[in-house]
Amino acid sequence: FKTLSSDRLYAVRKESTIQDIRKSIASILKTEYWLIDIVNLEHYFIYEPDQTSDILHNPFHVMVGAESRPVHGLRTSTKPDIVWEYESDPRIELTCGHAITPDNLFGFIREKILKNEYCLRCPGKTDYGTCGQIWNNVDILQNCVLSSDEFIFFSGKLSLNFLNNGEIKLCPGCNSFSERLRFTDSHVKCFICSSSRFYTVKFCWHCLQIWTHGHKCYTSNDFTNNLEIRRQLIECPKVTLDYSHMTGVPSKRLCPNCKTLLQHDQACKSMLCTFCKTEFCFACLKTAINGKLTCGEFDGKCIVAPIQPTD
Repeated sequence: FKTLSSDRLYAVRKESTIQDIRKSIASILKTEYWLIDIVNLEHYFIYEPDQTSDILHNPFHVMVGAESRPVHGLRTSTKPDIVWEYESDPRIELTCGHAITPDNLFGFIREKILKNEYCLRCPGKTDYGTCGQIWNNVDILQNCVLSSDEFIFFSGKLSLNFLNNGEIKLCPGCNSFSERLRFTDSHVKCFICSSSRFYTVKFCWHCLQIWTHGHKCYTSNDFTNNLEIRRQLIECPKVTLDYSHMTGVPSKRLCPNCKTLLQHDQACKSMLCTFCKTEFCFACLKTAINGKLTCGEFDGKCIVAPIQPTD
């Protein structure tokens, strides 16, 4: 076997299960077995302890975890840990202001990354719900104080998750990857083509043809069609918000940030976008600042904004 950060080959006796091999490897490397994971670098997954060892390639790859995760050189905080509020170990301060120990942060992002997520968000609580701020992946991996092996595996897995998500497609002009920021977008800008040609180059998200004025695509579905979204915004029933008693509020709105179509499903006027996690008032459409609505409390009245345009 090889560790991810070294080309040195090690020999280990054959065992029946992955768990038994982990223990033998730990003895060879003089570390604890729970710091040892046997990984597949082709598809970026970790073998389960109860799996049989005959599924391993030769040589197989081993990820050795960090024995400790010190906070030296990182910005620390005395705020409660967002995973366990009674945590007494030193905590680092995240860009959103919440605090967490490197161990708890690693446990959190490890679970998310192994579930094929690539957009990591803060799970901390605010007065109005979950923080939801998107973390910078490079910074957050650094804050986890990873071992060399862990960094190789989890940075690679994050990249694979990003490339495999449904909002990435190849530009037909240069074959570079482009990301759709809103799932209602019918076309995408290619930054590579645009920078090399000195004018904006876009392509159709659905048929992958270069986008031109008046482009008509016959492969798009109704859900991403602006005319259909416009119809839903116009024809949706009006509701009365329970706590603020405001009447005539459209039951469907576009998120002010990412333009995701949302339907009101709770009693108060505060809404958290399920896609980009932006919090805003469902009545006046003003976004919250630092977790607080700018138009008043959840039961306060404000001016109901008109139906939004889809252009």
